Amino acid sequence: VYIQLFGPNDLKSGKKFLEKFGNSFERNATDIFQVKHMDLGNLEKILIGHDGQGLGSAWFLEYIVIKNLKSSKSWRFTCNEWLDKSNKES
Repeated sequence: VYIQLFGPNDLKSGKKFLEKFGNSFERNATDIFQVKHMDLGNLEKILIGHDGQGLGSAWFLEYIVIKNLKSSKSWRFTCNEWLDKSNKES
């Protein structure tokens, strides 16, 4: 699973892979990841996806909250979509 962050003036983070640990990405669960990157300012959009590998790799993504730990500013991005082989990016 990866995420890419987009800020104003065409700033972007590049794909950042979210390291799976334990039972990450399980049904009815909340997962927390820390991704280090320069401050992109006011986030405008995100791209999230996965390679579709593995048995039962599809998962439903309700929403993502991004928090800048330095400024404490947060953004919520609603997805409400299944991420699977037929829909690798949302």
